[in-house]
Amino acid sequence: MRKNTRLFQYLLFGFVAIVGYLAIHLVKLDALPVFADESIYIRWAQLILDDARQYWIFPMNDGKTPLFIWTMVPMLRLVENQLLAGRSVSIFVGLFQAIVLGIITWRMTKDKFSAVWVMLLTSTLPFWFFYQRMALMDSLLTFWLSVSVLLVLVMSEKVSLFQKKIQTSLPYIGSLGLVLFLAIWTKLPAVLFLLALIPTSLIIKQKQSRHYLTILGLTLTGISLSLVFFVITSILPAFSQLFSRGSDFLYSVPDFLAGGWKVVFFNSGLTTQSLVYYLSPLVVLSPIIGLFFTKHRRTQSLLLLAATAFMLPMILLAKVYYPRYLLPVSIFFTLSSGLIVDAALNKITIVNLKKRAVIALGLALYCANILAFAGQWNVQAMIDSNAVPMVAVDRMQYLEEWSSGHGIVETVDLLQSVDKSQRIAVATEGYFGTLPDALLLYLHNQDVSNLSIDGIGQPVWDIPQWFIEKTTAADERWLVVNSHRMRMTLPEDQLIAEYCRPNSAPCLQIWNITEYSKTLENK
Repeated sequence: MRKNTRLFQYLLFGFVAIVGYLAIHLVKLDALPVFADESIYIRWAQLILDDARQYWIFPMNDGKTPLFIWTMVPMLRLVENQLLAGRSVSIFVGLFQAIVLGIITWRMTKDKFSAVWVMLLTSTLPFWFFYQRMALMDSLLTFWLSVSVLLVLVMSEKVSLFQKKIQTSLPYIGSLGLVLFLAIWTKLPAVLFLLALIPTSLIIKQKQSRHYLTILGLTLTGISLSLVFFVITSILPAFSQLFSRGSDFLYSVPDFLAGGWKVVFFNSGLTTQSLVYYLSPLVVLSPIIGLFFTKHRRTQSLLLLAATAFMLPMILLAKVYYPRYLLPVSIFFTLSSGLIVDAALNKITIVNLKKRAVIALGLALYCANILAFAGQWNVQAMIDSNAVPMVAVDRMQYLEEWSSGHGIVETVDLLQSVDKSQRIAVATEGYFGTLPDALLLYLHNQDVSNLSIDGIGQPVWDIPQWFIEKTTAADERWLVVNSHRMRMTLPEDQLIAEYCRPNSAPCLQIWNITEYSKTLENK
């Protein structure tokens, strides 16, 4: 009877937790306009949906491994709003992410409250919350890396069994290799996490020193297996393209020594600012705070070492560096916070009444501060996505620059409102990204028999002759362009519409270039 009651309680808790998670993540899911990378990924998934044989590894041509793109394909068929479809994939990934980190915390602490705390943080901290609502690769990447941490910890717990019968370790090594391969097949920077697994493998305290060597060897074997799996994929025709853009993002060692090292100062500052803005100051300080508690002191040190091992290569060598690249490091800081809660609860049970009250108050303030930080950020994201407190580079990419999708939905509505008897040829700045991919994203599976959309590059100095020749049958020609990339001079009465971004940032403009095009035709 007692067992049935406990099972019912667990099921009820699980149901309430899942409903609560979905409730806060689904609210105004499309409030933030589509981001450039989202439009590219969803557009690739649409192409796979339309012609899988031709496009199933198309993302590799742009240096991207395709697993995340593949996961979006079924959802695009099920959900009509393609942006919501893509973002909902990350929502479900985030749900499993919270469960995995809860299990990891339970294995490290054997404390239910600490596990629930970590699951709550994984669902609400701004870093987690934001990317669990974006159609980007980072959420799925971080999920696979979290599973790899769990597998390493499980192997650590069973290391003595493996030494007695080594073949029992093979399923775990195979699973670790497969999961790490899936991480790499989601996003290539997963390889930066491999080094972080070394200190992670030492977290579970072993009875004998030779056990540490064994678990280290098993972890390295699993890592090596993942790389073998990856090398096997080199039989794919576009495999070599995965490395075609590496120099765009990372300095080579000679370039670093020749002056690229100066980027370390910027990258260090951005790393610190991003972690504080998106994980809260207290969560970022958790590994340091944890060193003042006897319990888990060693584990806190290893988590901090693992976090450093992941971040350091990017801080040193990254040419292009955005806060989202740091999302996997949230694993270690979030787990660290769970260990603090467990250590504080353990202290409360053994110290005298006065110290117990002080620790209880400190723990309450610690938890309340973090939840208030997360709650304020998340509510703001749901009420007004334009006012969300972001670091400058994120505010620029998601809200203010060409990469922001402000005005895209309105432009699509305007195009669809045109009489179907009118043939409209649309030229957009750029060749991929927010323009023209975001427009094509929303028009997928729509009646666009009267529309054509072509990217003409940026900045827009003129309308290329090939576009004029291609669209001679059009009744009207339009130009969709960002105001700061518009170099042509057109009469103001030819401006059809303008949709401005927040913070006095550039506007998305729609121009009627029909008359202007006729002058080019007559030349």
